[in-house]
Amino acid sequence: MAKLLFDIGNRLDGEELSIENGWIDKNEEQMRIYGNNVTVNSNIYSTKTIVIDPLSFKADEILICSEGDIVIRSTDVDIKGIIYAPNGTVRIESSNFNLKGRIIANNISLSRKRV
Repeated sequence: MAKLLFDIGNRLDGEELSIENGWIDKNEEQMRIYGNNVTVNSNIYSTKTIVIDPLSFKADEILICSEGDIVIRSTDVDIKGIIYAPNGTVRIESSNFNLKGRIIANNISLSRKRV
């Protein structure tokens, strides 16, 4: 299990971000979460674009929040919680997307086979 901190600007601050079976890569423009079967057990916050693109992604009772865009690109997605990008676009690219919660965003884009 990798333990990382929230990404705020160009520094890490705040509480720990707990990710099982996954990794984080970040640069000036985005924070990327990737891996095979990724499970996230804590909130995700970034001032940058958040890109989530593992093979499968599971998150339970969390908040995914970005001041920019949020891109979820995964074959199987199961999220219980809130996806929040009030100034950006939430883009979902998944063949099997399950959300028990809400998406709050300036724009929402869905590309899927089954939702």
